[in-house]
Amino acid sequence: MGHQHLPGRLRIRLRETRLAVHIVRHGTPEAVKFNVFSRISAGGPSRGRRSGTP
Repeated sequence: MGHQHLPGRLRIRLRETRLAVHIVRHGTPEAVKFNVFSRISAGGPSRGRRSGTP
């Protein structure tokens, strides 16, 4: 089953949405995991550029 059953606007939105994937491997130090998830929670570095804020 694909996405053909969805309304056209939603299909376009799904097709044009960027998806970021962060892979945290087993054995990654806790400090690194904390740093990665803190950045994700804060919206990441690109969030400010898209919204026009520094």
